[in-house]
Amino acid sequence: MDNRKIYNQGNGYKSIIHIDRLNLTYTHQKFAPFKNVRNPDAVSEKQQYGDIELVLDNRCGSNAYYHTFGVYYKGIKVGKLHSASKMGKPDIEFDYEKHVHYSGQRDYWYEIYKAIISELGLKYNNINYIEICVDSNMDFPDMFGKMHANSIANKYRESDFFKPFRNFKVEVLDNGYGFRIKGKSNSIHIYNKTNHSQDFIKDFFNANELGDEPVYRLECRLNWNYLKYLINKKSILVAPEILLNERMIAGLFEMSVRNKLTFYDLRTTYFDESRNPQTDKVSILDDIHLCKTELLVFNPMKQSKHYKNENIDEDIIKKTYYIFLETGKKKYFENIRHNADAAQMNDSQVLVLIHKFNQKYRGDRSCYVTARMDYTIVAYQRGQGAGVIGKILGRMRISLKMKPSIFI
Repeated sequence: MDNRKIYNQGNGYKSIIHIDRLNLTYTHQKFAPFKNVRNPDAVSEKQQYGDIELVLDNRCGSNAYYHTFGVYYKGIKVGKLHSASKMGKPDIEFDYEKHVHYSGQRDYWYEIYKAIISELGLKYNNINYIEICVDSNMDFPDMFGKMHANSIANKYRESDFFKPFRNFKVEVLDNGYGFRIKGKSNSIHIYNKTNHSQDFIKDFFNANELGDEPVYRLECRLNWNYLKYLINKKSILVAPEILLNERMIAGLFEMSVRNKLTFYDLRTTYFDESRNPQTDKVSILDDIHLCKTELLVFNPMKQSKHYKNENIDEDIIKKTYYIFLETGKKKYFENIRHNADAAQMNDSQVLVLIHKFNQKYRGDRSCYVTARMDYTIVAYQRGQGAGVIGKILGRMRISLKMKPSIFI
């Protein structure tokens, strides 16, 4: 039986918070039993390290790594391990199988995490991606849909009752039965989970008193850029250990979704004693009682110095750039600029890094890859020494001339 806690309120709503997906990055150690090698002739198809067995399976590989292994813990497949980074870094990624987070053992994922460190000799680096969910018998899509349908930000609104607390883009899914609130590194999905559940998820709902009625999901998807923002800008500790505490998971979830799920109720506008307009705020979280606690905060000066020495910003731009070279996907090219803006780098600084990355690139320099290298260089050269209008026009010209042969 799962030992998670159902959060109940007098209004009859039940909800549970948990992890749905988790991707971790490790750092390979020089004398680790597991060998992080690129040469396929030096990679065994099956490798055993204590309770962990690795089975080579490059059919489900990653664009950023040369090799992918299916990971079996005590005979059960629990995830995929990506090794031999194409950026020449000692990074190794581990992506959990989804069923791990729906098992009857709440800390099962952490047991696997510790086994990988001890058996393979790896060192934890960071949380690369995480999805945190609230599942409930409360109809989240219906509640959000009614506010969105009466929001002044909706072109086809029925009335002007609500105004979003923050500007965001809403995508309507399944003809109005679901919604996606987009963000560069933090997005929210709202939908009926009963209609999209594997058997092990349905068993999870049954074990937690949610199996006898429709279950609706409120899901936030956070990537490393957002988690890095929490670390560097808000000095919040983001590490696997905090994910063992459901109250801290709830705190991280609430912090990540609150602004995008909040509306001003314009029907409540009034003037205070100073004649300033005041308006009440409403959210679909108002009727869900999340038992949360304050997230841990570290010494910002110490951590800031640590990350400066580690060149995290440069590594993220490098990884994004190399994936763009390999895939030709436009979103990765755009993410180069987003990452540079987050690191407060100008075009000249980025251009210096691009030349540096091109020299160190170890992948296949096909005609497509070299064309993307040239495209990136010209795109950032056009921005140097120009004003805002000049930069925009320069990017438009390079985009119109070279886009068809660059992006896939």
